[in-house]
Amino acid sequence: MPSINQPEQSDMTMNLARPDGLEDETWRAIDEHTGRLDRALRDNDLPLVVGTAKELVETIAKVVLDAHGQTVASNADLNAVLTSVHKVLDRLPARGAAANPPIRDIVQGAKTIIAQLPELRNRFGTGHGRVISPQVDQELVLLVLDAAGLWSRWVLRRIDQTLAGLPRSLVTMLREGIFSRGVLRSRLQALDLPSLGEDDQRLVGVAVAQRAMGDTFLVHDEGVDACAAQPDLNIWPASYRAGMIEGLLLDREGYVDVKAWGPTAAAMILAPHPDAEAVLLDLSAKINDAGWSVRFANNAAERQQVVQAMRDAIPILPTESARRAWQQIILRFQPDSFA
Repeated sequence: MPSINQPEQSDMTMNLARPDGLEDETWRAIDEHTGRLDRALRDNDLPLVVGTAKELVETIAKVVLDAHGQTVASNADLNAVLTSVHKVLDRLPARGAAANPPIRDIVQGAKTIIAQLPELRNRFGTGHGRVISPQVDQELVLLVLDAAGLWSRWVLRRIDQTLAGLPRSLVTMLREGIFSRGVLRSRLQALDLPSLGEDDQRLVGVAVAQRAMGDTFLVHDEGVDACAAQPDLNIWPASYRAGMIEGLLLDREGYVDVKAWGPTAAAMILAPHPDAEAVLLDLSAKINDAGWSVRFANNAAERQQVVQAMRDAIPILPTESARRAWQQIILRFQPDSFA
């Protein structure tokens, strides 16, 4: 098998700068992959380099979407994930090099290359049993590393400006902190949800719902039930509600995980939304690409309760088109879907 010559090999390391405000556990996921990639380079394990480069890019992409309140379905295609990442980044203010069209063309070129990583991994990388060992070309490995490094560093720099703000601090608290009565209510009031951008509203909504799904009663009461009981979009805006719906049905890793109380709360939260159908169609597509969490897949009684609760909640939804989209989700929750 060809090897990377020693001068190039010693220079090829995936050094990535951590954005301010990125949580420890999400940075740890990135750091583990960069460490694995560096070890594969040091050991001249070229198939592992290709496989790990794909995993690193996918991890960074999911971290970016998670940081902007978007859950990635557990089985989502990498190309679709990359497209979502670039849509998010295109909505951020373009400053310096990011506003320069030639630079954007370079970034798009890197995206085009790394979009081929799943196929390259299938042919040359680790992750599959093989009858014969693949012959991995040195030029291929260096190209993969260059493209993955360029894209990853650009993405992490672009999101750096969005991770240190107040919404992120609340999200970090929701994921790691301990709540007492009134804390979430006061934090949400101080945040002034309607004044936030739609991405930040959605980010907070997802984080509140996912924390409530973890059986944190006070978050459930002050973040979920309070929104369900108050249809005023000037208090609980539409994007916060859309994020909350997602967080009530999908966990942070993109697996379907629903509690028996979730469907009723979700329908009540969604009822005032000006485009409930679009929210549900987007969620349905993610659920179709998602696997089931271990907890949910192993709890037949709760699955039945969830399906019944979803059926009971149909009349709460505001339009016939929203009810049809909701029923498509119910179909995915039927017993034969839990294979």
